[in-house]
Amino acid sequence: MAREDSQISTKTTRRRPTRVARRLLESALGHVEAALTDAAGRDVEDAQRVHQLRVATRRAVAAIDWFSDLLPPRRARELRGALKAIRRACDVTRNCDVLLARLDAGWPAGESAGLRSSLAAQRAICQQAIVECCSLWGESGRLATRARRLVESIRWDRRHKGEREPEYARYVRRRLKKPVRRFVRAARADLHDDGAPHQFRIQSKKLRYSLELVGRSARKKRLHKLTTELSSLQERLGDYNDHVTARKMLARGLGANGQLSHRMEIADLLAAEGAWLGTARTAILDWWTPDKLRAIRRKCRRLFD
Repeated sequence: MAREDSQISTKTTRRRPTRVARRLLESALGHVEAALTDAAGRDVEDAQRVHQLRVATRRAVAAIDWFSDLLPPRRARELRGALKAIRRACDVTRNCDVLLARLDAGWPAGESAGLRSSLAAQRAICQQAIVECCSLWGESGRLATRARRLVESIRWDRRHKGEREPEYARYVRRRLKKPVRRFVRAARADLHDDGAPHQFRIQSKKLRYSLELVGRSARKKRLHKLTTELSSLQERLGDYNDHVTARKMLARGLGANGQLSHRMEIADLLAAEGAWLGTARTAILDWWTPDKLRAIRRKCRRLFD
């Protein structure tokens, strides 16, 4: 949400949360509409466009969650559901892109020619789901209508009856507490468990997106250091998650592919991914320590000092 973040200036922090919420939600949801149109290009299969659409939907959901106390629950829930449906349509396509990137980066090209062809065909089929999402939500105007209705429904007294609306700079201190708590809970989980790193990455993303909405309410240098550290964590966890995704897709391919040559090829690649996954897990466990968690919590507390 780089563009949204750049709009949260010192002047913005003195404005009321309802006014800031209208502008930021309009901007975030507008990015989703534009990214959906780009990713659904009929003759375009671009991994970066699909990635940008997934990021745009996640950031829009983060903005809805951030301002949830100002929004009508039913309309927020409906729009959040639409955004998640769009992201889910991208997920299988993105998983194909992960495997194709593996083929380009590390797997032997000659030995994987058959798998590459199968993946490219599957990727083309998955692209159609994004096209259908664009037709259902983008071209029909349904997403824009729901977004407009949500923004028009923003009110301070929805859950703050009798309480005077503060400046945005004060409001963000209250709203940041929940994503920090959830991040800490995920960080304390046993990362030896296969699903724990994925949940940890999700909460680190949500915290980083929340920090983007904090903007100039926090000390600029401290905010930059904290978001940089979270980005580094996210990249390490993302590398691990890509190996997990690759293994799952290869395992499904091993069970579904009837050609002996393809089965042998997939089995070899599955074994290689298993070794890389172990290396990625070890790297995370060696790098992530209780001291790093304490440092991040301390930086979160000192953001506004």
